[in-house]
Amino acid sequence: VAATLYRMVHSRQQLFEVLVDHWSNHFSVYMDDYHMMMQTVADRDVLRRHAFDTFRNLLHADAASVAMMQYLNTLQNVARGPNENYAREVMELHTLGVDGGYTEADIKAVARCFTGWNRTDDTWRFEFRSHDHDRGPKVVFGAPIRTSGVDEGHEVLDRLVDHPSCPRHVARRLAMRFVSDAPPADLVERIAGAWRTDGDVRGMLRVLFASPEFGDAVSDPSGGGPAKIRRPLEHWVAVLRALGADASFLLAIPNDGDYDGRPERYLQLMAHMPFRWRSPDGYPDIGRRWNGAHIMLSRWNFGLAAAEGRLRGVDLDLVGQMAADGVAGTADAIVDYWADRLLVRPLLADDRAMLVEEMAGDGSGRISAAEADARLPMVVALLLDSPYFQWR
Repeated sequence: VAATLYRMVHSRQQLFEVLVDHWSNHFSVYMDDYHMMMQTVADRDVLRRHAFDTFRNLLHADAASVAMMQYLNTLQNVARGPNENYAREVMELHTLGVDGGYTEADIKAVARCFTGWNRTDDTWRFEFRSHDHDRGPKVVFGAPIRTSGVDEGHEVLDRLVDHPSCPRHVARRLAMRFVSDAPPADLVERIAGAWRTDGDVRGMLRVLFASPEFGDAVSDPSGGGPAKIRRPLEHWVAVLRALGADASFLLAIPNDGDYDGRPERYLQLMAHMPFRWRSPDGYPDIGRRWNGAHIMLSRWNFGLAAAEGRLRGVDLDLVGQMAADGVAGTADAIVDYWADRLLVRPLLADDRAMLVEEMAGDGSGRISAAEADARLPMVVALLLDSPYFQWR
């Protein structure tokens, strides 16, 4: 968790980190104390290694991941008692979607194909246990499985990637992540059109980023456009990056797990710590899930605590940063500096005037360093907590 958050704040490969987070939700694993070691390996060997790879390779790697096999009960899937958990979720969540064209009979057959997939007892690596495998004939999507043994599971995965529902499902999830909670069907089809044979992730992203829908996805604060609200984790990272925070504190993990006063505590309050979503569908990527009063209050409190320098482990000198950039000591100049630095869309005239008034206090002339130190935190917090910043 600490390494994930640190990379999100400091990595210069931001698209890579966003995509790793996307696949982490797509192939979601709840990381409790038992899963911790396994998920660390899966993060390195599956999500990060295959983030820009083909979807086919990513799916095969994830299916054989010990973390996924433990979480969705593949380790308990044996011939004498097939477990259907992974079979159901790999089709509903990972590849085809809930209406992707599979049946209960397909779920049962797919589960039998994965019997015997397990891990070594000592190194926790993938191991196929042939004595636990169901050797009987199996039919998936109306066609018999042609291979045997461990290859039956891989044949199923290849059939899922080759199924016409898979490109649309993966494309829709990408469009939801980068464009809209309810992406246009035409955009989804265009992204899916770049699938080729194996699920060309880079090709799909190129189509997505070149689309007019992506270009229009930044809304103005008056309410136009299809913009998405930043989920709590995105907001948390954006605040620390925008303020130039040194996130080294993240690597000093409290032995007692006490995050009181630290930035991570706000993620806990906003219910968006990495790898902590209990069900396999991953953290929701729709705005209405994140607009509850308790979550919004925590977002606002985090912005204010960051601006006021009250985050344990984080040393921020906003006045010093402003002085180093040679900002003139007037309310107008200060507000314009921070608005340009923090926001991706211009302030409306009335909003700018309100912030200038807040920064000026009772005066209208130059603002001393002491006055800036007293008033700047509230102005920065208002910017961070505004729709200008909360929306992508």
